[in-house]
This record gives sequence, structure tokens and C-alpha cells, in this order.
Amino acid sequence: MRKVILVMVMLCLGLAGVSLAGKGEMRYEWWAGIGGATVADLVNSPAFPDNPSGSLMVSSMSAPRDWSDNYGARLSGYILPPSTGSYTFYICSDDASALYLSVDGYPENLRPDPICMVTGYVTQSPPFWTEFPEQKSASISLERGKAYYIEALMKEATGSDNLYVGWARPGGGDIEIIGSLYISDIHPQAATNPAPANGEIAVAVDTLLGWDAPADVNEPAYDVYFGTDPNTALLPLLVGGITDASADPGELEKGVTYYWRVAVTETEGGVGLVHKGVPWQFTTIPDTPIITGQPQNVFLKAGETAVFTVVASSATEMSYAWYELSDPETVLGTEATLVLEDVQAEGEYFCVVSNEGGSLPSNPALLQLKRLIAYWPLDGDVNAYEGIGPNGQIFGTGAGDPPSMFSEGMAGQAIGLNLDAEKGEYVIFGAVGINGEMPRTISCWAKNSVPVAQITNWCTIFGFTSPTATNEQSFDFNRRGDQSQYCIHRYGAEWNMHEIDGQWHFLVATFENDTVRWYTDGEFGGEATTNLQTQDLVHMGKRAHSDPLWRGWVDDARIYNYALDAFEVAQLYIDVVPDAVICPEYDPADLNQDCKVNLLDFAELARVWAECGRAPLSECSN
Repeated sequence: MRKVILVMVMLCLGLAGVSLAGKGEMRYEWWAGIGGATVADLVNSPAFPDNPSGSLMVSSMSAPRDWSDNYGARLSGYILPPSTGSYTFYICSDDASALYLSVDGYPENLRPDPICMVTGYVTQSPPFWTEFPEQKSASISLERGKAYYIEALMKEATGSDNLYVGWARPGGGDIEIIGSLYISDIHPQAATNPAPANGEIAVAVDTLLGWDAPADVNEPAYDVYFGTDPNTALLPLLVGGITDASADPGELEKGVTYYWRVAVTETEGGVGLVHKGVPWQFTTIPDTPIITGQPQNVFLKAGETAVFTVVASSATEMSYAWYELSDPETVLGTEATLVLEDVQAEGEYFCVVSNEGGSLPSNPALLQLKRLIAYWPLDGDVNAYEGIGPNGQIFGTGAGDPPSMFSEGMAGQAIGLNLDAEKGEYVIFGAVGINGEMPRTISCWAKNSVPVAQITNWCTIFGFTSPTATNEQSFDFNRRGDQSQYCIHRYGAEWNMHEIDGQWHFLVATFENDTVRWYTDGEFGGEATTNLQTQDLVHMGKRAHSDPLWRGWVDDARIYNYALDAFEVAQLYIDVVPDAVICPEYDPADLNQDCKVNLLDFAELARVWAECGRAPLSECSN
């Protein structure tokens, strides 16, 4: 099932969701790269619960559907019952899930056993609530005006994935997904928005404590508990019965983690204790520097300028020293930012930040060059040009007499595969250093030797392939099934490029930032949004997991570690066909779009002007 769009939506929402927390939303977190299909596989992961791969806010108790594999998720927050009475909860998921409830409103008091669950997966179209009896909870009494902490865990292996939580409210009625009117990411009777922020580091030792008043408490009074014990139930009282939303903890020690909570009492009407407060923590600035922003990897072309920056905090003045990882003694810079002009080589760079208390090295950052990483001219052999990439290995009949497979191509010689019969001929180049969703460009010249009807569907011409038929694990040029078209293919999706017509054609495809673009004979053909999960395996003439063979020639095959732009693609074509005229962009004055600005464009201007008194032609049609 296609999962691209929801991933992109999740990434976009995840960046903004945290700041929007509150009533009408719940927090959705996910942990990527976890195998298995049971909730226990998530709970037993070292990353759970403190290190999710990402999070976002959702407006109902339902999670994004069909967007990834091998991950776990948690949907958590508070439910706000609209009336007092008996509620029945339901859960639906693919794969397994479990729903937990805390009837006193505190996350630490979740019931140890789930109130309902899915042990395998729901096979019906979601949300479907009654496939298994375990999907339904017993009746649970809830009170209007109270908040109850709820938490749903889900574990996905492969295939479809979803998570829904519903309820049947008092008085009967249909099962409904618990919607925005009845959920909140924060307890409505709790102090919120702590300062320092929860988890903040490098906090000044003379900081004050602050918070926002709860949403649903009249005339609140606060008891503040503060100390160094992680068990916040044992923290000593710092100050009690105050009405200002701030407190002074006094002079703090450097490099210490402090824990605190704010209990809220509603003074109007003598209601008494409303909420004991959620735990918060922060760490004061240490004697030695602390790095709050690590230098980031840089990916650019040779000759450009690389910039690395480290962000650090310290109670005293800091100094900086930048080094290349292979030469940790030569200082390259003494500022927080390192600028390297006209870079010509790759490397890893790090900064040592120092103050009077000591030194701390940053993480190394990689300087990687955008470059040609594999090039096979195919001039009499399948070896890489000047060591750019791995040498190839020929399989099939031609392996016994490789020179017989080469003849004149578009740029020197070209290799001919299965020209007059299917002889099992193909080439394996192996690994080039690109996999997953890494950027890349693949290119080659191709020409069929027999009519398209004699070429088996889905034969690979050149590109990344996989030993298994798995979605998104290929990126290669194919003969598209049951069509006479070259296509760029990523297993599970493909896009036509040009007719297979017995002529030489230059095929180029790029991938970067979830976008594939394709070009034929130097000209842009189209683009699409997609995922890739490729393995690092390059073939020519056949896929790794199936037998269809290309029947024709291939010449000048290349792989780049970045997405070439339209100008670079056009230049590669013109290098082989010097008389070609290609315009990746048309000059505004090139009215007839022949890649030249001359009297013919003036004639076009005059013609359009005489026709409607305006130019260009689009102004007439509008």
C-alpha cells in the first residue's frame, strides 16, 4: 500500500505540533526501526518510552494510516467525559494494540492491564470495532468535570497499519471515535508551561521557577515541591499556599539536575486539592562548556564554500578550536563557525569548546562532495573508469568472450546484451555506496536490438535492484510491462519516459527529497513524489530477483551521489551530441522557444501584436 503522502504530512505536522498542545488534541509518538508485531516488542525496545523517533499532535484518537513498516506508536493524553455515567471503550488496529486507562487522572497510575486490546490485527476496513471480543472494554464509570489519562500502544510489522480508539457513551448509541471535544494533551486542572522548560539544559544557577495557571481552576493556590530526587513524590516542599505563578529556589549548584512539580488548589468555594502536578526537570549549566547545537553535515560541490557551526553555553568565557578528524593537531579555526573555501576533498570536522573549567569536543560533521561516484564507459569491458566505482562482472554466454559483446555506441563502444537471442547475458556491478533514501542520479544510453514485443516485460536496463520483490527497493530503467516504453521504476510504481523505438536514447533519473525526476535525450520529462528504500546493488540487463533480460545495447552508464539539475543533464547529452539544442529554461525573449533570441522572435512578437494588440500569445488567449 502506498504510504508516501502520510509520511510527508506527519513530518510537516510534527514540527509544529508540540507548540499547539492543549485541549482538542492528543500526542502521537512513534518509534521507528522496531521489528515484531506485538505490543511487547514496542515496550521492550530500549528506545521506549523516552526516545521516540518523532511526534505530532492529532485532533482525535486516531493515528495516521498506512505510512510505514516496523514501528511502534503511542497515542496519549486526557479524556474529558461530557457526562457522568458508564462508558465502554473500543480499540481497532493493524497490527496489535492495547488501551490503558488511569481513573485518577495521573499517568503514573495507569492500570497495569489493558482495558481492551487487539492481539493480531483487525482484518476489516478500519475502524471496525467488533471483530474480536477483546476489542471491547468492560463498562467504566467516569464523572463529568474530571480528566482521565488514557494511553493506546500499537505495534506495526509490515503492510497496512492503523490505530483507532472509540467509546460508547452513557445511554447507548453508536460507537464513535473519541473526538476533539473530549480530549486534551494537558490536564485542565494542572499548572502548565514550566520555566525553565521541562528537560532544558544549561539553565542559569540564579533562575526563577515559573508556570502558567491551569485552565479550569478558579483562584488557584500553589504548593511547589523542589529538589534533586527523581522520585517527585518525595520532593520537599519549597513554598506553599502562594497565589503568584512563580517561586525562587535560591542559588543552585552547577551541573545538577533538579526536579519539581506544582500542586494546584482551588481556593474559591473551598474545593481543596485539585491536581498534584506533573513532574518537570531541568539541568543547570556545568563548570565545563555544554554543546547545545552540534555542527551539521555539509553536502556540496567541489569548489564551493563549506560552513560548520557549533553552539555552546558556559558560565564563563569560551574558546574554540576546529580540527579535521584525520589531523587532530592542526587547528583550522578559532571561532564558533568554521568556513572552508574552495573545498576539493571530503573529510570530517569537529570543534573543541573550552573554558576555565575544562573542554568538550563536538560530534564530528561530515563534509561530503556532490560527485560522480560510479562510471562505466563500456568501451570494450565493464570496468569502472579510473577506479570511479566497482568493476563489473559479466554473466551468461558472453562471459566467455567479453570482447564479442562490444560494438560502436554513442560514446565510444557500447555493450550488447542478448542481441539476437536470450542468452542469459547481464552485468553485476554491486555496491556503490548509495542505499535507502540517499540522493542519487542514474544515467545511461540505451537502444533495443529487437522489436519491443520480443523483449520481456519488466527487464532492467540499468540501475539499483533488490534480491527480493519488495516495494520501493529498486530504482532502475525498465521496459514497462505490456507497454513499448522505457520507464523509471522503483518497484510498486513506475513512470514512462520514451518509446522504445530502435533508436539511441539518453535516459536519466534523479531522486532527492522524496522526489523522482526523469529526463530523456537531455530534456525534462516529469516528476513525482515517492519513497525509496533501495539496497546498494547495481545491475545492468536483469533484475536481481527475476529473469527478464534486456535485449539491446547500453552505453556510458553513470551514478552520481546527488540529483543533477536540468542544466547538468542537458550538458551530459550535449557532450555526446554536440549539435543538439536544449534549453532547460527559455529566455523570456525567446517567444518561439527555439533556444535562440533573434529576428524570428521579433516576427513572433509582431504577429501576436497584430492579432490582438498584446504580447505574448498567452495574453491574447486570456
